[in-house]
Amino acid sequence: NPYDIGSRVQVIPQSGNVYAFAYPPHIYPLATLLGVFSPAASWIVITAINVFCLGSLLYLCSQWSERYVSARRTVEPTISASAFIAACLVLPFTAHVLFMGQTSLIAIAALAWAWEYSRRESILASGFLLSIALIKPQLCILVVIWLLLERRWTLLLISGSFVLMFSLASFISMGPELVLGSWIHEIAVYKSSRLNSWGFNHMFGVPNVLHMVGISTQFTLLFGVAALALTWTFREKLWSTDIFPLLVGYALLFFGAHDYDLVAIIPLSAMLWCRTGTVNVQLLVLIGVSFFSLYVPQRILRTLAMPLLLEYRVVSLLILLGVLIFLSVRDWREPAPEIRTGR
Repeated sequence: NPYDIGSRVQVIPQSGNVYAFAYPPHIYPLATLLGVFSPAASWIVITAINVFCLGSLLYLCSQWSERYVSARRTVEPTISASAFIAACLVLPFTAHVLFMGQTSLIAIAALAWAWEYSRRESILASGFLLSIALIKPQLCILVVIWLLLERRWTLLLISGSFVLMFSLASFISMGPELVLGSWIHEIAVYKSSRLNSWGFNHMFGVPNVLHMVGISTQFTLLFGVAALALTWTFREKLWSTDIFPLLVGYALLFFGAHDYDLVAIIPLSAMLWCRTGTVNVQLLVLIGVSFFSLYVPQRILRTLAMPLLLEYRVVSLLILLGVLIFLSVRDWREPAPEIRTGR
């Protein structure tokens, strides 16, 4: 039982009481696959999976960008496609995920393709991919709520069915009551760890900033819900391929993340990149400075002994989201129905 510390320490002695296994039970197939191999071999396997997910995500983002440029009949981006891809490949969070064998790339790639297939009305593929993305539910929650608002009942039922199917082996081997009860308990252990608590320098989001200045973080989840509500209200003025990165951005800001989860900004970066040929110099500079500030290593700023300064990435993401909203509303004045929401 990976949710039981005693069982886990028997298999991974170095884990001790430091780490908590808080992934939902339907990660069982991936965990089993990696467990077949030695630690060194399993790192190669997870790296190969992550590289595939990164490639598929960049391909989808390029498709979204080309679709935008074609539908808008606008000028080509100021920055070349190869330069944009290179910038994403050397994004610190991309390297972080690959080096650590994290699952953020798997989740964001699956979520992005689930969104794409939901727009194509391919509900089976979308539901399957959404079930994979839900191994990181905090990243998916606003997308799921959006699908609920769209009344995509069949899609969500299919996704839930896949989640149940992926969890069956663990349910059969240990019983659903033990698995679910242990998982819920382990979530509490996970949240109580210093590594996952607000104030830790590798946590990311508005709650982390509020915690550092002594303001309660109790209601920050409501900010994310409010942002989603506003986006839903004005959805007809936004491009479908802009809505997805906005929802992911809100989740990163308000629902809690680690800094490596910022690899999920790649779709946001793509939808800004494809517009670089349509903005003035001042806005282009603002986008560039905000994006490339994400590359500044925290360790350089730690020498200043100003913990709040380490949260500059929150400001950068807020600016990038604000610019995307501004540009998406600006584009609404010239309709392009083939990539609008619901088409």
